Amino acid sequence: MSSLLTDNKLRYVRLGFLGFALAMAVAYDVFFFKKQLGVNVFLFVLFFVAGFTALAALSRRIHNRWAFWFLVPIFVLSLDVLLYHNRLVTEGAPFFLFVLLVVFALAVTVANPKQHPFSFWGIPMLKNIDIPFLQWGTMMTDLFYSREGKEGGRGRAARHIVIGLLVSLPLLFLFGALFANADPIFSDWIRRAFDITPTGLWRFFRTLLITLFLGSFLYALTDVRHAREWIERKVWKIESLISGVVFTLVNLLFLVFVFIQFRYLFGSATYVLSNELTFAEYARSGFFQLVWVLIFAALFLVINYRSAASHGMSMAIKLLKSVFIVQVGVVAVSALHRMNVYQDEFGYTVLRLYVEWFIYFIFALLVLTLVSIFVCSSFRTFFYGVLGIGLIALVIVSSLNVDRMIARENVDRYIQEGKELDMFYLVFELSEDAEPEIQRALEQGFDMLSVLEEKRKNKTKENRSWLEFHF
Repeated sequence: MSSLLTDNKLRYVRLGFLGFALAMAVAYDVFFFKKQLGVNVFLFVLFFVAGFTALAALSRRIHNRWAFWFLVPIFVLSLDVLLYHNRLVTEGAPFFLFVLLVVFALAVTVANPKQHPFSFWGIPMLKNIDIPFLQWGTMMTDLFYSREGKEGGRGRAARHIVIGLLVSLPLLFLFGALFANADPIFSDWIRRAFDITPTGLWRFFRTLLITLFLGSFLYALTDVRHAREWIERKVWKIESLISGVVFTLVNLLFLVFVFIQFRYLFGSATYVLSNELTFAEYARSGFFQLVWVLIFAALFLVINYRSAASHGMSMAIKLLKSVFIVQVGVVAVSALHRMNVYQDEFGYTVLRLYVEWFIYFIFALLVLTLVSIFVCSSFRTFFYGVLGIGLIALVIVSSLNVDRMIARENVDRYIQEGKELDMFYLVFELSEDAEPEIQRALEQGFDMLSVLEEKRKNKTKENRSWLEFHF
């Protein structure tokens, strides 16, 4: 008898999550169909977080309260969409929000009955992505099969649902017709809601799909098998002698390169001009190669750290790695200097600014690696530190008004130094965030009103919904 009660309780919990999935699917259609991104993103995220947290708390599925820290970047990104129009926010933020919401839901609900150390790869759903699809059978059973009693239980719930629908249809038709005749606004809403068109059918079908997939995901979170597993991973050992030889030779190569070409690496504008190079040739001749050096060097350090953290490393290897990290830092400074020279001469663009910030990110990773080597951090701690720095960097960059920063720097170069201003780029490549700086350039006498007027004419004037409100 107690088993039957437990089964029924779990069924109601699962059906509650399925109802929540349907509500979010309808909210998605209401908030985003033919609407630009704005306050609707923040409201949708707020409704999901509030509803999911309430259901998880009522069903006692909150097992890791530390996972609520994921809400900080989640809400920051959703607010960024409300504030800015740049491509990272309008195109990247929705994807990152989706990933972070999935990670939040997984992390906050995963059980840990055996007290294993936390690892994302220990979450069953991340190892077997077919787990949510296996819940479809349970969903159909919960909807159309009642477990109340051994006899006559099967099909009883389905019959009752069908009878309820048949009884409600004439009542809905009667009251709906009266309301439609009483209020033209309600009549227009009914007409649009039940307009059988390809678009209407697609919206209905999409709502069912979102309900199905989100519901199966939430069903998997309620499964008792949603618990941490301990994974024993064998780490290949890199012998100390091999590491010593590799790091010694690589360090010598870096040292020779920096020594021989030191003047070229940190050359000034005078050096560039005296050698009959253009600034484009100077910046591009080695910049992207140096960026690839940074990427491969970072991968090399991570792979080697994986082995060293599991099997240990001698002080000599630590010193060799430290020298290598310092020299990679020197190369990073060189790449950063090249980009600064290029920006000073030709101005700022989104790509140039993001590449510059990526180099700062590399600096942070190098510092983390150097510290981790000498405090003997585990690879797990080191890896999550890298992920944490990456997430912080993403939140910071997305919270900056990038397009306006770029426009401001370029306009300042035009006003203060008399350098050329690429107004076409500011108007057609940047978002509306840059318009205050464009107006400032026009007020200083820049004669490109036709460019700005063409930009404004190309904008479609629409009656925007309040869900598209944007600062």
